[in-house]
Amino acid sequence: MQNSINFKFKKLQDVSNILQTKVYFLNVRTTLNNFYVTVTNNFGKVILLSSGGMLKLLSSKRNTSYSLELVLIDLLKKLVKLQINCFILRLDFQTIKRKKLISKIIQKFSIKVLAIQLNTLKAFNGVRPSKRRRI
Repeated sequence: MQNSINFKFKKLQDVSNILQTKVYFLNVRTTLNNFYVTVTNNFGKVILLSSGGMLKLLSSKRNTSYSLELVLIDLLKKLVKLQINCFILRLDFQTIKRKKLISKIIQKFSIKVLAIQLNTLKAFNGVRPSKRRRI
């Protein structure tokens, strides 16, 4: 009983040590014409950045799943060179559709995903009320 509690405690300590020092965020953001993939540390400092324009893709081809694959492969090769092997994945609302493709590419490089976060923007002044009926 005591041994299993010590094992769980050590496992929690290992996870907390990873979270304090070696946490990186992989942000995948989709616009109408392009994909932007950035790697930041836990303080928000950008470490690596990649997009379809940086790979010299044609403007009409930048918003395809193939271009997302090329951008991720380019960025993950750089991550392996920097010996970053675990991160938290942050996705936009539009990139949730391509989550399966993203996870498949990440598995090829044997990089751990600690968590997946959804970045959604909140409305500034709430939702617009319905039209009032006038008599």
